[in-house]
Amino acid sequence: MSGVGLGAGAWLQGMLNTLKANLIGGIYSMPNGTDTFTVSGLSLGTTNYAVVITISNTVDVSVRHLHANVTAKTATSFTFMTEQTTDHANYKAEYLIYKL
Repeated sequence: MSGVGLGAGAWLQGMLNTLKANLIGGIYSMPNGTDTFTVSGLSLGTTNYAVVITISNTVDVSVRHLHANVTAKTATSFTFMTEQTTDHANYKAEYLIYKL
């Protein structure tokens, strides 16, 4: 079995480096009283990416269950909407972008 798997570590490291190079994550503080949000200041270099967003509010006792729908993408920002307006300024959009 000598030699089996040789180079697998380098291959895996290469895959991890590629994955890291194509992933960008962040947290966006959602303002109160709106249903449209723009995350800007990104440096993506492309509009060919996927965005996964989780909305959280760990401060307020009563929260709205908001779901994000991405409505626009540029190389430096993305915009998403929710089905309701925010009722507190304690909502956060935690996002992960994967460049395709």
